[in-house]
Amino acid sequence: MRFHSPIMMDYRTGEAPKNSANSALILCAGYGTRLRPLTDIMPKPLLPVKGKPLLLSIISRLSRCGVRKFFVNTCHLHDIFEAELAKIFGNPDFKTALGLKKFTATFSGTDAEIFILPEYPHILDTGGALKNAVKYFGCSDSIIVHNGDIDFDADLRPFVEFASLADKNDAATICLRDDKNGNVCVRSGEVVDMRFALKADCDKTCAFTGLFVAHPPALRAASKMQADNFSSVDLFLKIISDGKYKIRARFENSGSWSDIGNYSAYLNANKNSSRTNFDRLALLCESGFEVRDPSFVDKGASTRHFIRFSDSAGKKLVACFYGDEKLEDKLYANIARFLHSCGISVPQISYEDASKRMFVMEDAGTDDLLEMKNRGADCAALYRSFVGELKKIHTFATERFAENPIETMPGFDENLYEWEQKYFFDNCITAEFNLDDKAPTEEFEELKRALINSPQTLIHRDAQSQNAMVAGGKVTLIDFQGMRFGSPMYDIASVLFDPYVKISDEEREELFVFYIGSDIPESEMASIRKLMHSAAVERLLQALGAYGFLSNSRGLKHYKKYFSPALESLQACALHAGFPKIRALALKCLGKLKSRAAY
Repeated sequence: MRFHSPIMMDYRTGEAPKNSANSALILCAGYGTRLRPLTDIMPKPLLPVKGKPLLLSIISRLSRCGVRKFFVNTCHLHDIFEAELAKIFGNPDFKTALGLKKFTATFSGTDAEIFILPEYPHILDTGGALKNAVKYFGCSDSIIVHNGDIDFDADLRPFVEFASLADKNDAATICLRDDKNGNVCVRSGEVVDMRFALKADCDKTCAFTGLFVAHPPALRAASKMQADNFSSVDLFLKIISDGKYKIRARFENSGSWSDIGNYSAYLNANKNSSRTNFDRLALLCESGFEVRDPSFVDKGASTRHFIRFSDSAGKKLVACFYGDEKLEDKLYANIARFLHSCGISVPQISYEDASKRMFVMEDAGTDDLLEMKNRGADCAALYRSFVGELKKIHTFATERFAENPIETMPGFDENLYEWEQKYFFDNCITAEFNLDDKAPTEEFEELKRALINSPQTLIHRDAQSQNAMVAGGKVTLIDFQGMRFGSPMYDIASVLFDPYVKISDEEREELFVFYIGSDIPESEMASIRKLMHSAAVERLLQALGAYGFLSNSRGLKHYKKYFSPALESLQACALHAGFPKIRALALKCLGKLKSRAAY
């Protein structure tokens, strides 16, 4: 990785300070207990802060001060730490003179060395880490020590320059910030007490930033400490008590400073950045959930994000996080409560916080109809259950809605049907297959009228196999946030002609009859069947438009494999529904697919 940062120069002479520290120890071995379970997944210094791992920001900032050699101590999640650094800097060098693994990065054309300093089997604390590190860099030169969980975006060059002017009586230079609630006691520019352990008189109290420069006297003192596990504060207090050397104070009140030690602090540090999965997990924990065994779930092309976890009682739950962009995402929880009150099998909502754009619901399982069908399982009963739940939406829920309406997405009307048809033509016909055919406007209009003039009920709107979860033989509907009024045949067609899964003609017919009922006269059945095929045409137009958009505009190329099954179903449904021009377009696209395959 390449960074652009100049060597620190003395502002008065324009030259590098004579006693500048060119090495740094970054303390990264901590357990991050208060940030669990985030830190059960990722070491705290590698959690993303303001768009990149915190450690990377620390290294980048110190590189501007002329640091070219970094020692990073590790203990907790050591293997993950090294693997993540390898992703950033490339594979390490295992054969170094110091006997430590070394990563190499380039800062403004100058190589920097990043040594991994493992602490096994136990963590040594901040002072013990310095004692351990002295074995590798000695006691003759000053070294910068920076806590690995501190987000401090000030320009550190003035501090490092000040520290470089230390004399032989200075053991360390500590970076402080004005804070009347701090516990570092300063008198005449010198640190005289910490944590009020020595009861020393002082001019002011202030806060320790987690950054200091250890000069040779402090390094020698650290190496002579009897214990191996001790804090840097223990070291400073001993130096102060001995009275032979001084600890100088330097104040740096510019920039922002925060200790990424708890959920609120972590979220506050990232408040102006795009959310990551770790932010979402912190939000979940901050909301009072004792999260166990969390896993991040990516679902299709959704802009929503999910975390599957167990609570303290062992109940399996799923947290959903959404943005401000889509109204339908904000409606999910309330629609779920409504459908649940209608006896429809949907996840029960246990928590919602609209201000955080999140809600928590019961876990409907990890399997869906698509996965089970593709595994060769017998899904006939499950598909009947799926269709049965949809029919409840079309009947009972629609009746309940008339009595107690809730907010849903705007119903299917001319504008929405026209949007779906244009979406198909722009993203599939034009962008994907580069055809110069004119849109079959008259057939689109006829299709639209047929669906608008049919009976209207509440519909799921995205009734595909991936949105039917299966657990314990029970089907649970998800992703119903787009619920609105429309033709119920749109839902049934979504199930029967789902491009993601292979359903035989016999299975389609059985499910269709199961939904309609076997006592419908044949004369009526024919018109219902034609309406179903018309709804399938409309649904497939929308799906093909989505595949074109997702694969070409969002770079999700795996959606291209669904063009073929969707086009095959479109041409067949257009034939049954009486739309020859739409069928001709589908066949033309299939011909293009075959030509591509030939080459």
